[in-house]
Amino acid sequence: MTLQEALDSIIEYAESRGIAVNRNSNSFAHVRSDSTITCPKNSKLNLSYLVSLLHEVGHAIQPDSHFQSLRKSKTTTLALILEQEYQAWYIGLEVAKELHLPEALREEFITEYISQWSRYWVRYIRELNKYTANELNHQRSAYID
Repeated sequence: MTLQEALDSIIEYAESRGIAVNRNSNSFAHVRSDSTITCPKNSKLNLSYLVSLLHEVGHAIQPDSHFQSLRKSKTTTLALILEQEYQAWYIGLEVAKELHLPEALREEFITEYISQWSRYWVRYIRELNKYTANELNHQRSAYID
């Protein structure tokens, strides 16, 4: 399987679940309000690109947070964001397995996926601890309707 075939497979998976994929953006993101995933238009198609797209697919299909019904506080907001990010990475990897990407792209795909997951996971934890309650509440709105 080529990288292009893997990309097509991921996009087809997303679109079959009602998720639009826009490859003319400046960054990777999941826009909950219109069920769209955006991808940077000027990025090179490589394993990192596929991993980032799968992470956003994870966001698009993940269940609602267990924490969203709790009273809004800095603690519950931190828990909500970390839960949603972890789930998005986990679900993205499960989608990759469902699409047989690890076998098709060999072990380097799993290595790249786990590497990005751990790198960004640690970054979330470090960065979120720097936010004020108001900044966290702003971030929270990206994870819930």
